[in-house]
Amino acid sequence: MKEYCKKFSEEQDDSQEKNLQDEREQALHQRPANEDLRFVVRESFNLGLRFITELEKMLRKLDD
Repeated sequence: MKEYCKKFSEEQDDSQEKNLQDEREQALHQRPANEDLRFVVRESFNLGLRFITELEKMLRKLDD
């Protein structure tokens, strides 16, 4: 019985260590929110510039 309890407690320790390692790895792969926000702003700006460029081309063709 003691051996079973000891084995069971070792399995719990191993699973807890694995969970901690998984959490650490996830934390390393996550980016801060400000980087995501910078990406959104940058891409929105680029899309806006493309839209304005296309409008400008269209207006030039209409003038001709």
